[in-house]
Order: sequence, then C-alpha cells, then structure tokens
Amino acid sequence: MKGLFSTLLLGGGLTFSPIKPPVLQVQLIVLPPYSVTEGQLLAMDVNRRFYTGEAHGSGSYVFPVSPASTDLFFYPGIGQDTLYVGSSTIDSSTLIVRFPLRLHKNIFGYYICPKCHRADKTVTIVNSEAPPVRLIIAGGDTSYSSIIGRRLYEGCLNTGSKGYCQRDKIRF
Repeated sequence: MKGLFSTLLLGGGLTFSPIKPPVLQVQLIVLPPYSVTEGQLLAMDVNRRFYTGEAHGSGSYVFPVSPASTDLFFYPGIGQDTLYVGSSTIDSSTLIVRFPLRLHKNIFGYYICPKCHRADKTVTIVNSEAPPVRLIIAGGDTSYSSIIGRRLYEGCLNTGSKGYCQRDKIRF
C-alpha cells in the first residue's frame, strides 16, 4: 500500500488545482418606482458582514461570498430602508431576485416573513407624526420599544418597508 501511494505521488497521479474563492452571482430585476442605477445590492454572510456587489451590466452583480446561507438586501438610496430581497442556499451560486418583493399576508392579516415564511413574529410598520413607545421593565432594567401589539410605530417618513420580522431582524 505504501508503494502504491508513493508511485501515485511520484508518477504525477495526484493533481492540485488552485482554490477558487467562493462567488455568488445575482441578477436583480427592479420594478418601478425603484431604479437599479440608484440603488445598491448588498450581501450579508453568516457572520453578519456586509459585502457590496461588483456590477456586471445592468442589474447583474457578483459577490465574493459563499452562496451558503447568504442574505441579500437592497438599499434604494438616502432616506430609505435597507430591505430584504432574498437568500441563497448552498446549492445555488446564481440567483435571480425580484425587487420589490411580493408580500403575502396570512388569513389573520399579518405579513408573512419572506425569509422564514412565518407570520408569528412579524409586525406591520405604521408611520405616524409622534410614534408612541411602550415601557419595558425586566429584571430591574428599563427599556423602550416602538413595537406595540403587532405594530411597529415609526416616524412620519415613509421609508419603503411595510413589515418587520422580529425573529430575523429584517425589514421587507
């Protein structure tokens, strides 16, 4: 057995190829009122680091990240929310993503999170002049939250997002 291994090694039976860095390719389809020239596509890896995509033509981006469990976000511009647009899986290195997402509600009228596909932790974003807050006292610590019931009260500016998932911490 030892002779077979050394024969393969000396005889050139083993070949090594250079390690290629992981790459994720995304084709973004942006529908009105948004524009692909004004926005920016971002990828977040499992370690919660953000990467900016290298543009390759209109709406085509390449990211230097592994396709395994990468979340994609679209930033339309100043004064807008960074919105979730999709996720990749380990078996897909090329994605076609549509923005804005088609949001769905369950039979009770709550948004279904586009990432975890559940509605039990989603809240509707409400824009108001003076957003109310609730006082939370837990274990002697005092904090404030703008989530009251199944609504997240924001300021008076509409920043583009309609829902928020408390489980995944994303706006959509």
